[in-house]
Amino acid sequence: MSIKSLVFTVAAAATWGVASLANAAVCSGSVPASYSPALTDVTIDSVSADSCAYYAGNDNRWTPGSGWTNLGKSDAENPISGVVNLDPSGTISLSLLLTPPDEPVGGLLLGWTGGPALMDFVFVLKSANEYFTYTFNDFLLTPAEGDVAGSYRVAIENANEVTQALSHLTFWAKGSRADEPGPDPIPEPGALALLGIGLAAWAARKGRNI
Repeated sequence: MSIKSLVFTVAAAATWGVASLANAAVCSGSVPASYSPALTDVTIDSVSADSCAYYAGNDNRWTPGSGWTNLGKSDAENPISGVVNLDPSGTISLSLLLTPPDEPVGGLLLGWTGGPALMDFVFVLKSANEYFTYTFNDFLLTPAEGDVAGSYRVAIENANEVTQALSHLTFWAKGSRADEPGPDPIPEPGALALLGIGLAAWAARKGRNI
């Protein structure tokens, strides 16, 4: 191998290594060097994902772990929807609409009935035979009904480095009841009397020290 070829090979390897390290810093897993995933690939109400991960293969057996509810896939004609049991009690009804449902870039509309609830979400974006997972932790849903807008972007490319269309998005959720804090308690008369005695003693002691 000539010195010129050796220098080119080393430079190419270094460039690939830097790209791989940059991708690994954003998402876990063996992210291909040409991909450019970001936590902003999925947003809810202008909030980005807390973490992401890359996987090769099919996502039909992937789960985030125990306690999660699979609300469905976006390749159905209707919005993804379902009910999530909250810890320690109660439920919340969730719906997720993709617009459009199968493009490389699109919008999300998250709706709910119930709450308040502190939710964890995982969005699985699959394209071809690869997928990324995007996790949101402790996302607060306020009481009653509401909906918030978001967005998605596919970070998977074909051999020509062209972004692939979305095969489907799978929506996972789990959460806990987020009880709203009540008003500050009114002091008991006995507590007020003790406070008065304490202030009087402090004033008398201060007067003796003058």
